[in-house]
Amino acid sequence: MQVLEAKLLADLLFLAREERRKAAAVTSSLQKGTERLKEANKISTETEDIGVRALQDLRNQRETMIRMKDNTHDVGANLEDAERAVKELDKQTCSVM
Repeated sequence: MQVLEAKLLADLLFLAREERRKAAAVTSSLQKGTERLKEANKISTETEDIGVRALQDLRNQRETMIRMKDNTHDVGANLEDAERAVKELDKQTCSVM
């Protein structure tokens, strides 16, 4: 009976050692996975920040382009007024001579 008990005890010790090894492997795997998730989250946050800044830059560029378009329209209107004024001056000069 002692041999059987010794064998059972050895088997139990082996199983306990094997379970601890498996548990340690699972813990290590979980820790590595957690680190990868943290790094992915960090990269995701940085990417989002870059995207937000890019969108802000695009908005600023759009506003600049709209102002340029409005200013160009104003310049065109001023040129038309100036052209009319020059024509009026030419008419007055021709009639005086």
